[in-house]
Amino acid sequence: MFSSNSVFLVKEVPSGKQQALKLFKPTVDPDTCQYEAKITLSISHPRVCSAIQFFPQIILPPSDDSPTASWNTQPLILPALVLEYVPNGDLVKLTKSLGCLPETVARTYFLQLVDALECIHEAGVCHLDIKPDNILLDENYCVKLADFGLALETSGRTGLKETAGTPPYFSPEMHLNLKYSGFQADLFALGVTLFSMVVGTLPFGEAKLEDPLYNLIAYKNYEEFWKYHSGTRKQGAQFYNQSFRDLIQKMLAYKVDERLSIKSIKCHEWVKGLTLSDKSLGGIVKYYLQKDSQVKSTLYTTVKSENIEKMMITKDAKILSSQ
Repeated sequence: MFSSNSVFLVKEVPSGKQQALKLFKPTVDPDTCQYEAKITLSISHPRVCSAIQFFPQIILPPSDDSPTASWNTQPLILPALVLEYVPNGDLVKLTKSLGCLPETVARTYFLQLVDALECIHEAGVCHLDIKPDNILLDENYCVKLADFGLALETSGRTGLKETAGTPPYFSPEMHLNLKYSGFQADLFALGVTLFSMVVGTLPFGEAKLEDPLYNLIAYKNYEEFWKYHSGTRKQGAQFYNQSFRDLIQKMLAYKVDERLSIKSIKCHEWVKGLTLSDKSLGGIVKYYLQKDSQVKSTLYTTVKSENIEKMMITKDAKILSSQ
């Protein structure tokens, strides 16, 4: 039991409000649990999963259906963090369901995540595990950045050395065991996440020169990189528009000083395109989820997909009410 940290859906008494209860595995250092709770409780932003309360110890009675129930009668004592309940799963689940996200939805999510990162970075916190698994979706299918288990308060440090997290989202300097900026690491991982939202796959295995796909980015052989990823698209290398390609290339650049800052990202041409309000977003995502696979395939492989989304936004109620 509890070979890893576990999250359970619980109800607050007496209100009956649903909440998420994160139970830390017994082997986790109590100071580590306290540190994660401190960071999570300190952040308040609509695009970040809120922490409600931290319990250094809660007592769990032995479970009747446990394999050890017949002889283990000792209660389990664990640290626990109470979080807001985010009901619509994560970005991994949504991307798998749709294959890839319509560009307007991906852009909306991307900007929501930029806002979340801007908030935590201004607070001196780097997340260090940005990936679709840690991006939850609320009742309106808006994003909630979650899991600050690897997050660090920078406290004036100019560079980090230790790495932890998910290697496909690491920046090149992390793979090289060089000192790196936690803030830049978050933005690099965000670039990988954006690519996966729009394309439906990771851009490369890992950001190493030995990786054939990342090598193309590192040496700025962009046409070959996009040719590879456009191989299954009817429009070929022109399927991904130039502004999207430029943003990805600059966010995933090999040299740190060539990557975009949050300020530069927010001024980029691609992010100035069509986005969705919180109210419209939920309806649009549900619309795509309700379509059968044949219709979804048509939407994603036609150059008119952007126009379809615009029509859905302007005639939102009529289209959705007909489903």
